[in-house]
Amino acid sequence: MAPTTVASAEPVKVPTPKTVRKVPYEQASPADWTEIYLGLGVTGILQSTVANCQMISRKGNDFYFVLDNANSTLYDTSHEKRLSDLLSDYFVEQVRAHIQMGEITAETPSMMAIRLREERLQDAISSIKNDPIVQQLIAQFGATLREETIQPI
Repeated sequence: MAPTTVASAEPVKVPTPKTVRKVPYEQASPADWTEIYLGLGVTGILQSTVANCQMISRKGNDFYFVLDNANSTLYDTSHEKRLSDLLSDYFVEQVRAHIQMGEITAETPSMMAIRLREERLQDAISSIKNDPIVQQLIAQFGATLREETIQPI
């Protein structure tokens, strides 16, 4: 399934697991980007920019990111410095972030949030559809289930 791009200036609400593993500096790689992102505590417009980034590589203290072209309006040149500062605080090591515009080829934190939200919604719909009381109401009274009104908790 190809990643879906969503352009939005609104802060992205990424569900935080109960425990977020702190990624050790020595092991930090593109595969760890979502976990690192969750530990950064990034807010505001920077959150929207960074949540839509894919970490593509790391060379020593230099971390390289791609911001999808569809979200390029979120980018400001100060974001590299601000992300560098957040990463440096997170790792307690001096880090330089490099952000370039390009094509996203893997799931970003924003895409993960959208996917997890959709999975929770589908689980909620399935749970309600399979509820014996709901099934009984449908059978006995001809009730209908309005799926568009279902919201996961």
